Order: sequence, then C-alpha cells, then structure tokens
Amino acid sequence: MHLNNTWWKIKSWVFIIGFIVYSLLSVFLFYITSGGWTSILEGLSGLGIAGVITVFLFAICGIRYIAGVHFIFIHKIFLFIVFISQLSALLFNIGDCGDARGSAGNFIQRFFINTPLACTPELHPIVNDPSVFFIVYGLFLIIFLIACLFCTPRHTAKD
Repeated sequence: MHLNNTWWKIKSWVFIIGFIVYSLLSVFLFYITSGGWTSILEGLSGLGIAGVITVFLFAICGIRYIAGVHFIFIHKIFLFIVFISQLSALLFNIGDCGDARGSAGNFIQRFFINTPLACTPELHPIVNDPSVFFIVYGLFLIIFLIACLFCTPRHTAKD
C-alpha cells in the first residue's frame, strides 16, 4: 500500500514473510559470492542470524498486533541504503582456497578483474578488511528493522 513518496505502509505479516524471503536470498547471495570454507561458515552463520532475527520479528509483530497496530511503515530511502550496503558487502565478499594455501581475493577480483583466477599467495583483497562492509551492512539492517517496527510517520492519523 502506498502512503506517500517516501513511506510504504504494509501489513505486519507481509513484512515478516518479505523479511524471511529476503534473508534466504541474502544468505544464498553471500554463499555464492564467497569461496572455500568461508562460504560454508557464512551460510551457516547467516542462517542462524536470520533465524534469530525472524523469531524477534514474530514476537514484536505479535505484541504490536495485540496492541492493535497492524501496519508497518518502511522508509524507501533507508531501504535503498540497506540494499546499497548489502551490495557493497557482496562485491567485497572475500573467499579462500579451502585447504590450499593462498587467497582467492574478493568477488570483484574473482569474477570481474581476473577471470581465470587460481588460488595464489600473491593475490590480496582490494580492500584490506572486507569485514567493514559486513559490519556496516549489519548495522544498517538492524537500524532499519528497529525503525520499521517502532517508528511511524507523523501524518498517519487519517490512514
């Protein structure tokens, strides 16, 4: 449902289902953009984190539903910021060579710069600490979820 140019008004259950689908797609994307043992660890940790967040979403939306609040407002610009931060985390997602020595670099190096890339000790990631992108993405996602669950636009008295 459309509220105005910057906010979307959706039902709580649509938000939860959308988050579950988004989480599964995100875990899959993080899995395929990393390499070696890193992909397995990211996949398992991503599923665990998404599961915990989904349980909290169910609980908070259930409490809101009992209180008579049936809609969640999503700020479009902040949603765009979350997607951009996730895109940067995916592009700089680092991979390893499994049990072999060396580094497979990050996703940009593996698929866009050096197509026939083998695991070499000389290859270093473009960004020295790619975990910064994951931390920024995680913070934006948490702030986005909190803002969606606990903030409403001021002009919703008529809606």
